[in-house]
Amino acid sequence: MFLLPWQLWEIVTGRASLHVDAALVTAILYLGVLASGGTLLLWTYGATRVPVTVAAVFLALIPAVGYAVAALTGEALDLGKTIGCVLALAGTLLVIAAAPSRLPKV
Repeated sequence: MFLLPWQLWEIVTGRASLHVDAALVTAILYLGVLASGGTLLLWTYGATRVPVTVAAVFLALIPAVGYAVAALTGEALDLGKTIGCVLALAGTLLVIAAAPSRLPKV
C-alpha cells in the first residue's frame, strides 16, 4: 500500500503498466493475507504463550530464519547476508548459553 501512489504515478506517466490477471490477484492475496498476516498471527500467538525473555531471543532469529528459507528455496547466497545470518545465530546461542537459568524450558 505504501508504494501504491508511486506505482499509480508510473502508470499515469506511461513508464509502467499493470496487467491485472488472476495470477496477480492470487499472489497479492497470498502475500498479504497468508504470508504477512498469517505469520504475524502465529508470532503473536507464540509470543503470548512464552515469557518475554524467550520471545526476545527468538525475535533475533527472524532474519536468520528468513535468509535460510530463502537460500533453501533457491535464492542466491550473498556473503554479507550469510555473515549476518551467522552473527544472528551466534548471538542467539550466546544469549541462551550465558543465561540458561533465565530461559525456561519450552
